[in-house]
Amino acid sequence: MQGKTSYNQLPPGFRFHPTDEELIVHYLRNQATSRPCPASIIPEVDIYKFDPWQLPEKAEFGENEWYFFTPRDRKYPNGVRPNRATVSGYWKATGTDKAIHSGSKYVGVKKALVFYKGRPPKGAKTDWIMHEYRLNDPRKQARQNGSMRLDDWVLCRIYKKRHTVRQLEEKTENTVDAHMDDTPTNDASELQMMKFERTCSLSHLLELEYLGSISELLSGDTYNSNLDFQNLMNNARTDQVEKIQLGQMSPQHTDRGKFQGNQQGSTLNQPLFVNPTIWNQRHKKGPKTWPFVGAAIEQFMNYNRMHDWLVKYLSELRTVVVPMPFTTYTYIADPANVEHVLKNNFANYPKGGTYHSYMEVLLGDGIFNVDGELWRKQRKTASFEFASRNLRDFSTVVFREYSLKLSSILSQASFNNQEVEMQELLMRMTLDSICKVGFGAEIGTLAPSLPDNRFARAFDTANIIVTLRFIDPLWKMKKFLNVGSEALLDKSIKIVDDFTYSMIRKRKAEIEEERGTGKNNKMKHDILSRFIELGENPGSNLTDKSLRDVVLNFVIAGRDTTATTLSWAIYMVMTHSHVAEKLYSELKSFEEDRAKEENVKLLQINTEDPESFSQRAMQYAGFLTYDSLGRLYYLHAVITETLRLYPAVPQDPKGILEDDVLPDGTKVKAGGMVTYVPYSMGRMEYNWGPDAASFKPERWLKDGFFQNASPFKFTAFQAGPRICLGKDSAYLQMKMALALLCRFFSFSLVPNHSVEYRMMTTLSMAHGLKLRIARKS
Repeated sequence: MQGKTSYNQLPPGFRFHPTDEELIVHYLRNQATSRPCPASIIPEVDIYKFDPWQLPEKAEFGENEWYFFTPRDRKYPNGVRPNRATVSGYWKATGTDKAIHSGSKYVGVKKALVFYKGRPPKGAKTDWIMHEYRLNDPRKQARQNGSMRLDDWVLCRIYKKRHTVRQLEEKTENTVDAHMDDTPTNDASELQMMKFERTCSLSHLLELEYLGSISELLSGDTYNSNLDFQNLMNNARTDQVEKIQLGQMSPQHTDRGKFQGNQQGSTLNQPLFVNPTIWNQRHKKGPKTWPFVGAAIEQFMNYNRMHDWLVKYLSELRTVVVPMPFTTYTYIADPANVEHVLKNNFANYPKGGTYHSYMEVLLGDGIFNVDGELWRKQRKTASFEFASRNLRDFSTVVFREYSLKLSSILSQASFNNQEVEMQELLMRMTLDSICKVGFGAEIGTLAPSLPDNRFARAFDTANIIVTLRFIDPLWKMKKFLNVGSEALLDKSIKIVDDFTYSMIRKRKAEIEEERGTGKNNKMKHDILSRFIELGENPGSNLTDKSLRDVVLNFVIAGRDTTATTLSWAIYMVMTHSHVAEKLYSELKSFEEDRAKEENVKLLQINTEDPESFSQRAMQYAGFLTYDSLGRLYYLHAVITETLRLYPAVPQDPKGILEDDVLPDGTKVKAGGMVTYVPYSMGRMEYNWGPDAASFKPERWLKDGFFQNASPFKFTAFQAGPRICLGKDSAYLQMKMALALLCRFFSFSLVPNHSVEYRMMTTLSMAHGLKLRIARKS
């Protein structure tokens, strides 16, 4: 066939991809005026005599889309409505017609249609789409009176979209959270804040904000935390694609990839042929990129598995450049590149002003939200305080206390044969203990009744919403108008600030009272009290606002990260029996050795007697001190191996101040972002060898002793000048809790419970960790 011959004679790798203007000007107009087209590859077919799935075989070319010249008949003899009925259904117009211009001249119209099976108005919508192009040209032939022919020719592009769009509104339910406090309240704003699940995540808010249901928050309604997030993501992914396909959004075109050669040597006014290195990119390593949107499409399609998506590319490339609509992200996993960013050229990769503006409402000018001299000053003060033996000893007592409280709850659950949601319990434990160390305050979320707490709920809500700002382009407008999530954020921050400032005033009053009574020799060792003392030194400039920022930065750093790591550690131990056995053996031997050292007799334990079981756990907890925990090398290796594969912060972005070249030769531009990816780094064979993906605590031990790795290879605690000051404190709490839990309990997953990560700033489990508990003797 002539059309196929013409198509096959195109240069290798080129495809027919004309713009709307080119279809009208160079093809449809030529067809209507009986002039030859630039390429004879569009056949004349009356498409309304066929169903859409029959049309590909009628086409002269095409794999995923097909073009046809077709006549249009009238629906009624004297009317102007076209007849769009076919054998098995009908084509139905959607959206508004789009005017096609050539320069400033109006040359044609594009209409989008969807095929429905059956007869109107009860047809079933299908995935078949048609773009119908018709001329707006006085030179076209006039209609013949009495003829059923409406137009001489229209040009149709037909294709089948890949995803079925389900309306988001069908998925959205305005339900009130089942976990709301039943206590009546007259404070409507607090009630709205209390509607948020205490364990809700950024992904839940994405269902409202990013996927188009912003009106849910604008109206003050809460969301249904049980929405099917995967389906919502599918809807969001296909929504914009469908709008483009149906003519409701106009994709932008570019001259890049336009075919420049023809027999006459002219390059003007020719149809667009696109090189597959841009559009198909079959042999390109790295994410597929497109004009204007960069790699946003592929990244969005892989949103729920983003970390593993990066693992795939970083295992092949070590450095992955991902262009996005307004910036470029460079992801790195090679230790040499990481060292360059975090240490060697540290000043060029700050947090940046954008990050500060997003987080200021919660973190203020705290250490995690500032750069430059302000950061250096806080870092120096904080490093001195965290090195304090008094703070370390105080933290040890607090961590032991709350680990025992958690143990008591698990013991009761095991005797009652109850399932537990371990991640939720660990979140409560870390929040209570961090607030005790930070404020010296008991907030009691880990009490046996597992109560709600205004500060805890407000803190969680604020944490989620400020993180949401990173992907919400409307947050500044909502803040200005005081609507939606920003209005809720203001209410939450007020509760957080009221609690924090009240604790500051209370602690200051206690210090003054002790001085007045001569009891100042008993200084409190919580973070707040220590910084209040420092603030009294000349030139310190520590205001109440500064104290508030210090404490909240400490709380936000030590709560979710520790609980998340403990959740993954328990999961990895319970799913690797040989690890569970070796860990239990170490913990039992440790118990016997410590009893001998303390010259005490181990209490009898009866796993059927709650009282004797509790007493033995308390005795064991007394053996756990800062120094003695340092002897549990296998326990330390288990936690570190968990952090290697499941780092609490799976990726960490940095801004770029000036153009730079990474050690592997990758060029990065000022204004872009460089992100090192601990989740991927832990899985790279070029970092850890062929068994990189295996959970193997033994890799950290040599002759029975723990061996550290380079912080630029094992980046769970950052590296360089910003290396985590709370690393030792985090290990202390995790070892305290895990030693107690793995010594006295065994865990099994509730049947059919799925364990997978949720896309958040921390690597939390999407569905929690639902377990059954058994006691050990």
